[in-house]
Amino acid sequence: MTKKIFRTVLLSSMGIFLGTVLLIFGYLYHYFTDLQLEQLRIQTNLIAQAVNEDGQAYLEDIDLQDLRVTWVAEDGQVLYDSEKAVQQLDNHANREEIVEALETGYGQSIRQSATLTQRLLYTAQRLQDGTVIRLSLSQQTIFVLLWQLAPWVGLLFLLSVLTAIFLARLTSKKLLAPLETINLDKPLENDVYTELHPLLKRLDQHQSQLADKERLLQQKQDEFETIIAKIREGIVITDVQGYLVSYNLAASQLLELDWSGLGQAIPLFQRHLGLKALIDMVLQGQKAEGIYDIQDSHYKVIARPIWTEQVQSGAVLLFFDVTEQHYLDKLRREFTATVSHELRTPLHILAGYSEILQANLASATDVQVFSGKIYQESQRMIQLVEDILQLTQLDEGGKIGKERVDLTSLVQQVLAGLKEKAEQREISLVLEASELYYTGNPVLLQSIIYNLCDNAIKYNKDKGQVTVSLYQQSNQLVLQVADTGLGIAPADQERIFERFYRADKSRSKQVGGTGLGLSIVKHALQVHSATITVESQLGLGTTMTVMFPIL
Repeated sequence: MTKKIFRTVLLSSMGIFLGTVLLIFGYLYHYFTDLQLEQLRIQTNLIAQAVNEDGQAYLEDIDLQDLRVTWVAEDGQVLYDSEKAVQQLDNHANREEIVEALETGYGQSIRQSATLTQRLLYTAQRLQDGTVIRLSLSQQTIFVLLWQLAPWVGLLFLLSVLTAIFLARLTSKKLLAPLETINLDKPLENDVYTELHPLLKRLDQHQSQLADKERLLQQKQDEFETIIAKIREGIVITDVQGYLVSYNLAASQLLELDWSGLGQAIPLFQRHLGLKALIDMVLQGQKAEGIYDIQDSHYKVIARPIWTEQVQSGAVLLFFDVTEQHYLDKLRREFTATVSHELRTPLHILAGYSEILQANLASATDVQVFSGKIYQESQRMIQLVEDILQLTQLDEGGKIGKERVDLTSLVQQVLAGLKEKAEQREISLVLEASELYYTGNPVLLQSIIYNLCDNAIKYNKDKGQVTVSLYQQSNQLVLQVADTGLGIAPADQERIFERFYRADKSRSKQVGGTGLGLSIVKHALQVHSATITVESQLGLGTTMTVMFPIL
């Protein structure tokens, strides 16, 4: 705006200057022309009087200087000319000044010369005898005068330009100074031109409306950010080009995003082929979802396009961590397959022995053996079903009641129940315990003790030993079961608590068992916030130590 005002003032000043100069020159030129005509008229009158008295002799004796005198007869024939011979001149009857002088007694005219650089002033007066005396004077045109005065006019023009530039700058600054100091935050408090008050009032109204809308928008933005920040799932919003617009904390940790990446493509989407295909699909206006591996975890990604007035303006992606669900599904499939396998073997045995007995193909001695086998496999199936039911109850995570339990007495009961089993292999059971009480679920506590002691007997050597220790250490109760058995390889120690996992499968088939005992122990310990550690060496035995926190 400053430049526009500057140019306007400068051009206006220069226009006024040029117009003024032209008017002055025109006026002066016209004034001096009239003055010369008046002087020329006086001289014509004087010469006419002299010619009336002395005739042509007067004309031949006077010094005319720059004047040209022509004496013309009443019929237009030239009688005398101060510059040319009369024979060289044509008839002057049609000359404007001659015609006017013959009619009125005096005439004058102005004509341009052939070179266009001069013009001629003519005055004529009629004599007493009817002839006409005409005087002419050569005058330079205004353009020639301007050309002759060009240096001075140029200097004047230069001074005028500089003055105009100075005035234009000064004027533009003074005009814009109040506008440049306007406080747009408080329009009505400005002291400016009266003509601007309606504009400032409208501006104040618009600012109030914008401030209200901005506060409402900020409130909605804060609410939105608060909501997505509290969502555990990752949320990413992109524009229609796939460039990052917004995200929450979970997404920033998952996709390694930071605020410097706003407005740019998401790096992981460019590297991960599955996610790249997903984002390409949703940016084409299609719904998409899938499960992808991200940072060693499984995530279900749901992508939906964002529409604004029936035009796609972006996309939103939700990341759900389904790692645990994926793992549970895998365990469930493995569990189902393993249970089917574990049940299939005893069922086939039962079916085979039953078919033999039904066909009366067995002797009396074989009937006794087959009956024992059927009973043994039936018990194994019952134990398997009971273990599965107990694990199912623990998985469901229902409310489990707790009470004060005499832990020492419970260990003694479990060892008493396993005494016969241990004596069959001449395994000695040793209890080292003081009287201790613990608040927990008696059924689960008994299951923990039973499974640990039962395994110590199963996987022990004949004539071996199982030592059960129960004592208090600081703010914890310690249950320790040590055996002198086969031991567990280091590679198997981390997996023995998995369902149906057996470190020594050949040995497990010989001693029986469902492979669920330690899984039950693991879940029962979680209910009591207890931990278990395993120390074992192949051929030297195993020691399992359970730490119960005293609450």
